[in-house]
Amino acid sequence: KAVVSSRVRGPSSSSYRTFRKLCLNPEMKPVCCLFFVTTLVPVLGELRIVSSRDGELGPPRCALICSGVSLYNSPWSPWTDGQRYDALQAYRWIDYKKCGFVSEPTVIATLNGDKCPSVYVQSGSREEVRRQHAKVFTVEEVPASTLVNRKCDVHWIATGYTCS
Repeated sequence: KAVVSSRVRGPSSSSYRTFRKLCLNPEMKPVCCLFFVTTLVPVLGELRIVSSRDGELGPPRCALICSGVSLYNSPWSPWTDGQRYDALQAYRWIDYKKCGFVSEPTVIATLNGDKCPSVYVQSGSREEVRRQHAKVFTVEEVPASTLVNRKCDVHWIATGYTCS
């Protein structure tokens, strides 16, 4: 026999405590970050971009947060060994073309997998490329094969405008 409770579950609920415990786990932080950003904005009903790289702000109604995951074994853009600033840095492209940005978005990325290194994002050299793709580089010297073996997926969030 099912028992129905009319009590509203708040921050003291067991599901909240479980979710909080998961988000405090370093391996789950990228997932929690994506969850909060993608669910909090629709709840609040407003996204406000207050500054941009080029200093140009678009109409508030056109602001968009778009997120995705580039899997470690994606054939579109595999992890590749590269030489940058006299160091071996693995890199790969991330694709946010489906977001429909009309100008270069602000992109943040993190890796999720087994002991994945830190990364940074660098935009492309042409405007069209910057609106659709960015390169993610490892900060530490890590060969591409290690990132594949550790199953390091790129979790990314892009914030920008879809109209001007």
